[in-house]
Formats: sequence, structure tokens, C-alpha cells
Amino acid sequence: FPGATDDHFTVSVQEGNASISATNYGNPITFTPDDRPTNAFDGDPATDWNAGTGPPAWIQVDLGRTRTVGLVRLRVTQFPEGDTDHRLLARGPGAGDRWVDLARFRGVTRDGQALEWRAEAPRTGIRLLRVETVRSPSWVAWREINVYAAAD
Repeated sequence: FPGATDDHFTVSVQEGNASISATNYGNPITFTPDDRPTNAFDGDPATDWNAGTGPPAWIQVDLGRTRTVGLVRLRVTQFPEGDTDHRLLARGPGAGDRWVDLARFRGVTRDGQALEWRAEAPRTGIRLLRVETVRSPSWVAWREINVYAAAD
């Protein structure tokens, strides 16, 4: 913005994550801050990431270093409800440095619903987690994505 000083900018610091990225966010015309990918990892169920488009779309988190993961909880934000297909993938030395499928969620989902992947045994060596939406009747969006070291 012309004439803007440092006092006109907002800085958001996300604790514990090296980076969060997504295919895109906002609507087809503007990148709206209310739809940023970091919103899916901020611990606030009143915010969300919205790709601003239908599938295919993805969101991913770089955990900053390799971690042991035992549970991933995905909180759906969607309108209308309907048939969806989502993939949960992991990458890191523990996954052979290639994307591996942890879970596939297929079926009817609705706003506010929680989808969970619980490892039979915690998975070690995970650096990146990605959620890919392959099919959905609405724009791709997630209210919250929580990653836990062990099944809570």
C-alpha cells in the first residue's frame, strides 16, 4: 500500500510449525486473509482455510523437523454436505522421503464433522503432512487440522 509504514502491517507467528502451504486460498479474485492456510492450524475453530475453489486442492504442514505422529484430526468446514474423498499423506525419512498414504476418507461429510486417523503404532520420521481433497460438492476448506504425537 502506498505510504504504508511498519505500523500498518500485521505479523502472525505460528508456534511449532516451520511452514504451512496450500494450493491457494481466498476467492477467485482476491486472497482474503480470513481464508489463509495458517487458519487451519491456529487452534481456533471459528477460523478456517478456504481454497476458494473446488477440488482438487491440498493443504500441508511442514512440522519443522521429523516427528512421531499417532493421531491426525481433521475438522470439516463444508456447505453443502455431500460425498467427499480426502487423502492424508505423510513424507519424511520415516516414509522413505516419498509421499505415503496414511488414510483415505470417503463418504458423506458435513460442516463441523471430525475425521480422524489413528495409527496402529505411532509413525516415526514424519516431516510433512498433506491433506488432499479429491472430491467435494463445495469449495475445499478445513476448520482445524490437529496433529498429535500419540493417540489422545
